[in-house]
Amino acid sequence: MSKWFLNFIPEAENDLKKLDEKLQKRIIEKLDWLQVNFNDIIPSALGGSWQGYFKIRVGGLANSL
Repeated sequence: MSKWFLNFIPEAENDLKKLDEKLQKRIIEKLDWLQVNFNDIIPSALGGSWQGYFKIRVGGLANSL
């Protein structure tokens, strides 16, 4: 099985740094997992001007009151 490679554009790195450290860790862990397991998942295709891009969910929404 081949491993995918991930490159961040500078804007993405800056956005990630602005997030809470715990959330940064969750995102990085998911991206690391995806590099190894991407061929085993089915991402959701986006439409419109985002056609050709896909979305994946990192985790559930925070509990709300």
